[in-house]
Amino acid sequence: MKPLLTLLFILSFTLLKASTITTSDRVVNSVNIRATASATSERVGRLLLFESAELLGTYVDYYKIRTSTGITGFVSKSWTVKNVDAKTLKLTMYFIDVNQGDATLINCPNGNNILVDMGSSSPIERLSLKNLRQYFLKSLTDNKKLQTFIITHPDKDHYSLADDIIGEIPIDYLFYIGEEADYSADKELGGEQVFDSWFSGLQTTKYRPHRNDFDIETHQNETIDCGEADIHLLAADTHTNNTAWASNASSISIMVRYKNFEAILTGVGTFEVESKIEDRYDDDWLNVDLFKLGHHGSSSSSNSKRWLSLLKPKIIIRSSGLITYMATLKPKSLLEQESSI
Repeated sequence: MKPLLTLLFILSFTLLKASTITTSDRVVNSVNIRATASATSERVGRLLLFESAELLGTYVDYYKIRTSTGITGFVSKSWTVKNVDAKTLKLTMYFIDVNQGDATLINCPNGNNILVDMGSSSPIERLSLKNLRQYFLKSLTDNKKLQTFIITHPDKDHYSLADDIIGEIPIDYLFYIGEEADYSADKELGGEQVFDSWFSGLQTTKYRPHRNDFDIETHQNETIDCGEADIHLLAADTHTNNTAWASNASSISIMVRYKNFEAILTGVGTFEVESKIEDRYDDDWLNVDLFKLGHHGSSSSSNSKRWLSLLKPKIIIRSSGLITYMATLKPKSLLEQESSI
């Protein structure tokens, strides 16, 4: 077996809120805006009491600013205050290499963490497991908890590592399909029922979405809170018969939307799942930047030609033991998009 790679692929989309300058408590009416960083230079305008201006640069005794009316110049630090509550809003998606399995961690703009699957059917050495947990903990935002953990379906390569990697990390909401008894990977491997105990003992609100539970285009999911990034539940529990693919056809599928970036994750969603999503939403709405291939890239059960032609993704992610990832149709366009968000 190849060594476990803790990081598969990271996408980060950032929105920077500009720092602002306002008048200090010492100011009665206004502060002079100068043409240069000097008290003797020409006055080009005034920064009024309680008025905010965009910070363009910092000098020894002056801030360079631009007012809402477009005046650019310099104001004295002695008479102004730099706002310290400006935030960096970022959506980051970690596609973690667990060999033959799935694990996607989403850092939301509001500081929440969302995890979609955490499992592998490949044997993983203790040291690699320890390294994976350390990397996972490091990748969480400062609140160090999961707002939502989504197990797309009850196949061990999508949940079997959860007890080892998540451990005692608090989870607000758990989305899963089927019955708790379906999650018996430890039993299948002939081991103790460690995961079963962890799963049943979770102190969290558990949801089991059904086939009619999905979010419309104009309204994101009300439970999954990702701040300015909207999460839409596209499908779940859609199987119509008890074929060999029934578990896969039950997969929870989601869309992530942030500014002008969209991504779709379908777990191991089958042709049936893809067709159901196609029927529910407008074609243009399903046109995305990133698609994580269903069923680890299988072409016999998932990823139909019609589905891929509909999504038109710029980036494709594949998580499997044979090919760790497949990305990059237009990497340059992704970089351009990052800088413009």
